[in-house]
Amino acid sequence: MPNFAVYADSFANPPRTLVEIDRDVTDEARQLRLVRRRTVTYVPHEQRAQIRFLYEKYRRKRLIECYIDDFESHVYFPRELRLLFLHTGFEIEDFFGDYNRQPLRATSQLMIMIGRKQDG
Repeated sequence: MPNFAVYADSFANPPRTLVEIDRDVTDEARQLRLVRRRTVTYVPHEQRAQIRFLYEKYRRKRLIECYIDDFESHVYFPRELRLLFLHTGFEIEDFFGDYNRQPLRATSQLMIMIGRKQDG
């Protein structure tokens, strides 16, 4: 599900981008730490999310490498996904907001749809 609070900031003039720490992982055996930060900008007229990942790698608390990875994705809305399933001949069996089969809510981070191909 899109994070609309983050997307709303991209409408500001000038656009603001929130930088979030997405992952912070340490490998004690190798004395390595990887911090991944993320920015998200929503392009509403194209229904697209522009995501920038900023990586920092540390060894013994010293920065040894940093790099950026850009990613773009289409933002699907629940009704749109339902229509895509139905239009391509699938019967919708269930719809969830996470892998624990919790209902889809406005705060869900995932949108999981289960379908079965209709005969004929």
